[in-house]
Amino acid sequence: MKIIEIRRHSLRDFEGGLSPAGRLLARRTGMDIGPFDLVLSSPLRRAVETAEVMGFDVTRTDERLSSLAWAGLNNWDLPAPALAYVLQNDRPNVADQIQAYIHEQAAELPDEGRLLAIAHSGIIEGIAVACVPDVVFGPAFDYCEGVRLGLADGVFQLLDVLRVKR
Repeated sequence: MKIIEIRRHSLRDFEGGLSPAGRLLARRTGMDIGPFDLVLSSPLRRAVETAEVMGFDVTRTDERLSSLAWAGLNNWDLPAPALAYVLQNDRPNVADQIQAYIHEQAAELPDEGRLLAIAHSGIIEGIAVACVPDVVFGPAFDYCEGVRLGLADGVFQLLDVLRVKR
């Protein structure tokens, strides 16, 4: 099974990078995760710095981890049940595009490979709901939180909701 871990960036400062508290949180979170075969990040500075401070070299940045507008989802800031309804009933092609994107990234992994993606609030929820429509994860993801998905034989499953104690 391939593992796809998608996390939100850490706390930012007013200049777009990580704050001291954000660096500490990212460092502490990074000590408990990994290793990863592939590390992707939104190109925004706070996301790249999160991956680096966690202790991982960013393989590449990808604008698609900054917004889901590329998939036609401009209303991504909805509660998970509402987002799931929209993706399943009103916009199934959006869910298909998001799944195809995650499949494309996972195709680069070896068997049993692991991918880390650093994204933003709303992006994680959108990817999780698109890949596992009946996902239940509670409140929106806070800094350094996210989901761990499994991918086996082309089918996604939710393995873990990743919450961080602060």
